[in-house]
Amino acid sequence: MRIGLRLLLGFFLVLGLAQFVVLRVFIEEVKPGTRLAMEDSLVDAANTLALLAAPDMQAGVMASGAFAQALSARGFCPARGTRAGRAAGPAPVTAPAVAGGRCAD
Repeated sequence: MRIGLRLLLGFFLVLGLAQFVVLRVFIEEVKPGTRLAMEDSLVDAANTLALLAAPDMQAGVMASGAFAQALSARGFCPARGTRAGRAAGPAPVTAPAVAGGRCAD
């Protein structure tokens, strides 16, 4: 094998290893920032939902109040804490039905 070909293969081997190390370090540095951004978004959403649900909670009508009705109109079942009408798989089954503050299956 010629020396030029060996040098070229060696160069690409070193280049590939360097790229691998740099990408691993970059991914390890990006993970905490991504988690922090996701956590901030989830905390903001939870605080907003808590503010919207507070009047129904204080009135003692959490299961049948305006907040629960608004959620069930959008397909969320507050009684189960899941999207109503969803089977174990990814496909939706039926539209939700709410009777007496509880979601029908």
